[in-house]
Amino acid sequence: MKEVAATIVAFCAACGQEGKEIAMDPSAEIPIACVLSALTPEQREREGVLLKEHLTSVREVKERDDGYSFRYDPNMNLFGRLAELVTLEHRCCPFLDFQLQWGRATSDPWLHVRGGARVKDFVRDTFTQKAAR
Repeated sequence: MKEVAATIVAFCAACGQEGKEIAMDPSAEIPIACVLSALTPEQREREGVLLKEHLTSVREVKERDDGYSFRYDPNMNLFGRLAELVTLEHRCCPFLDFQLQWGRATSDPWLHVRGGARVKDFVRDTFTQKAAR
């Protein structure tokens, strides 16, 4: 029964698809629940466009214990749009941690999406090519 409570039911791959059930893990500090009202319809549409661009732009995916990391080609415009995606996703999925990284140590930009083992499936299903299939 504990596994059921920890199961993420809020698989809302653009955090706004109607008819998706929202569940919370009562043992978690931050509820695993999408805040569907956090985005306007226009923002939700923009989020979908940006998420599709992310899916087609990823050059490498690294699985982490607490989430996934995504590498992109070094493109300033893409990096700006990724920052916009992170802003929208953060509003509707506050249980996720996002980090955009592009500095001296890495020639390519990376997006790290984390939240712990309890949200790892959600991150995989939302932010990897598997979600596009």
